[in-house]
Amino acid sequence: MVSKILVNLCISLAITNIIFLAGMQPYASKITGVCKAVAALIHYFLLTSLMWMAVEALNVFLGVVVVFKTYQTSFMLRSSILAWGLPAVIVAITLGINYTNNYTRIAQV
Repeated sequence: MVSKILVNLCISLAITNIIFLAGMQPYASKITGVCKAVAALIHYFLLTSLMWMAVEALNVFLGVVVVFKTYQTSFMLRSSILAWGLPAVIVAITLGINYTNNYTRIAQV
């Protein structure tokens, strides 16, 4: 189970880095839709990385404190739903709030 958590964390961090490298190119910041998509994806994958780190911390805590008790069989399934799903909800809410111009580049004059 520990290796699955670490693999998910590494996938999330790798995708974050790839999107960052691709999204910081000059062509990506010129088109508003692409810029907004890159910002939303970076936001999502940074939140998933944070969530997977929290799952890892919970797993270590349960392993140290609750040594003799068994884990629930659906720990990994619940963790996956929480770690990949909750950031999607947060980003969707942020995208849904239109009046603040979220995820758009503001030109300095």
